[in-house]
Amino acid sequence: MTQVLEILSLQEIDTELGSLRAKAADVEHRLEGDEELAASGTALAGADEALAALQKTQRRLEAEITDLGARIKREDDRLYGGTVTSVKELRSLQHEVDTFRTNHAQLQEQLFEVLSGLETATEAQATAAREVTSLKARWEAQSAALREEAVRLQSAQTRAEANRIAQTPKLEPANLRLYESLRTRRGSPVVVRVTGAMCTGCRVSIPDGLRRQLLSSGRLSQCPNCERILTVG
Repeated sequence: MTQVLEILSLQEIDTELGSLRAKAADVEHRLEGDEELAASGTALAGADEALAALQKTQRRLEAEITDLGARIKREDDRLYGGTVTSVKELRSLQHEVDTFRTNHAQLQEQLFEVLSGLETATEAQATAAREVTSLKARWEAQSAALREEAVRLQSAQTRAEANRIAQTPKLEPANLRLYESLRTRRGSPVVVRVTGAMCTGCRVSIPDGLRRQLLSSGRLSQCPNCERILTVG
């Protein structure tokens, strides 16, 4: 096998390695976590917080309503129990009771609004919790598949690296250095085909003499423009 074909074989191995490494990196990135699951977890935490705040407000209002109700009963007992005989004191007591009743009604209205909000918040929290549960189950299945894929890619990468180690001694040292230098400077591919009279690496026409040399000998030739290694066929 000519040196050009040996270099082409090495290039194919390196292309495979590059693809495997890119896929492995993508799998590792995806294994870092599911963005949709993270977002749903944040939404659930917000729903939990909103529900807890409403429940706290509910408890406060219920306590205030109970306390105010007890105070109204005590003042009603005084108002109608006959223990207060002063007209002025009775009027003051009646005004106080009326104020208590107004406050009591306002608190009950607030509680009604909170209870209505609690119903909505409870439904929202339950929906968010179901979403998290569903996404967790999906992520567990996906992550298991991704871990299997990571193992498969690692095995394939190990085989490709072994193939590269076996292939590099087949290249003459100078040609291997040239290949590595071009791969660093030009990227892949290093070996390109000549179509008609054109280098497919840079799309520039090559001299007729160089084209005839490629067709008649197995010597390693480079494009005068992009310096890539040329091959025909």
